[in-house]
Amino acid sequence: MDSFLVGEQRTLEFHIVVLDLVLEHPNLIDRARQALARMAPRHPNPDGVIDRWRDLLDGPASALAPALLTDDPAGGLLRANSPFNGLFSTAERNAVWQRVGLRQFARLFLQAGDDLDLSPVELAAIVGVAVDELGRWRRNPPQTMAQSTLERLKQVLSVQRSLAALLPDRPDRHAWLRGENNILGARPVDLLLHGGADQVRDHLAVHAVNQADPRDLPVF
Repeated sequence: MDSFLVGEQRTLEFHIVVLDLVLEHPNLIDRARQALARMAPRHPNPDGVIDRWRDLLDGPASALAPALLTDDPAGGLLRANSPFNGLFSTAERNAVWQRVGLRQFARLFLQAGDDLDLSPVELAAIVGVAVDELGRWRRNPPQTMAQSTLERLKQVLSVQRSLAALLPDRPDRHAWLRGENNILGARPVDLLLHGGADQVRDHLAVHAVNQADPRDLPVF
């Protein structure tokens, strides 16, 4: 993916989290006004973006999201010249980016589940959350998560990536996941559903090593 697009996506995700924090901590608007006042004398004002920010921060909070999160050049200009970009302390900024990372990771997990053709009921059972909660993740990925839940997401993502490397065609991945496996002693999907994701992942890792060209293996 183009590095510019990756940067744009991260900036967008950053501001999604920031807007959620504004709802939790309304004083962030006052802090943003102060940051904008410090920015204005020394910051370029392309297309009047500083003035636009001033109007937004002085207007209703409900107007922030539609302007800031829009997928067009005007929204991109606002995000690139945002007073929120340099607003936070190091600790606060790290906390914001942790939330951003979790949102992105949850989205990757859902994409992995789709790739493996796992139903919402199956995914919810694997992760240990309610089906309706998992459905909300597609619209609004979680910003906090128990470590045990995060580990289960990592397991599914690891299985999907290993299986995709071994079986490039999706129908083959689906067939393998739901077929009987004599070595594992069960269908891989059943192991995933009953806490055996590590067993499936380790099995795939062994097969990946066995299929690798000796010239590709690390030298110790």
